Amino acid sequence: MLMSRDYTEFKERLHTIDEKIKKADDINKSLSDNRNAYREFASSIDIDFSVLLTAFDFYVPALLIDIYTFCEQLFKKFIYNILDAEIDELDNKHVYKFIKYQLPENKFSPDVKIKSINSQFKKYLFMDENEIDRITLLKIPQNEDLFRSYDKLIEHRHKYAHRGINSGFDLDLIKDGFKVAEFLLNEVININNFFTERVRLQEIIEEIREKQKKLKENSEKYETKRAINAMAEKIRTLAIDGINVLKKINTDSVLLQNLNNSLTELSKMDLRNKVEINLSILEKNKM
Repeated sequence: MLMSRDYTEFKERLHTIDEKIKKADDINKSLSDNRNAYREFASSIDIDFSVLLTAFDFYVPALLIDIYTFCEQLFKKFIYNILDAEIDELDNKHVYKFIKYQLPENKFSPDVKIKSINSQFKKYLFMDENEIDRITLLKIPQNEDLFRSYDKLIEHRHKYAHRGINSGFDLDLIKDGFKVAEFLLNEVININNFFTERVRLQEIIEEIREKQKKLKENSEKYETKRAINAMAEKIRTLAIDGINVLKKINTDSVLLQNLNNSLTELSKMDLRNKVEINLSILEKNKM
């Protein structure tokens, strides 16, 4: 069991980034709808219109850096928290010194791409033998595009930091990256403060995924309505369990709402329906 931690600071920072994204949207829309008015404004204050556009253009890279910095500092804090590595938390000061030597605060910069985050979970989180092998970020097919956009955002940030150029990112990519940052905060809080429930949720998702896979890959074993309904009933029960777990943890992100929506659809399967209807529900709500 991990010590409960307060991540209010990160919630507030995320809210600030969200407000900035909304303002960037407002600027883009206003510039698109009132381009001539902005030209006149630039002329009235005796600057070239291109200078005004350049000033606007700096807003999106600032958001790119904000999201990256948020995620990096979030996971740095998370790792220190699960190691109880803050000063005076460890009775053994020698262990404290060792941790600070291995993960110096002024140099430690965790890689926050999706695959690397999963590697860090494996590296730092101890799992009991009766639990899942390791914790990974909760992933469902509906969210895969957002994860890819987020990883691209991280790559663009590195290129921008090293070369100072926009290598292809825009406000839409920033919005996708923000949704994942929001989800990552949920994951950090849930793993840190609701460890048992978070482990159970991953177990449920993996069990549903395995059963859905069996239905698809061993279709010859599930040719009758009775066989299909038996599996659908097991999935429906697991989906209900998953919804109940979600009610106990942090779910204020689009990605976890997507998960909740899929589990809700699976939980509503009516075994009196034609087989094709439930198979379609299972296909649309893959885990």
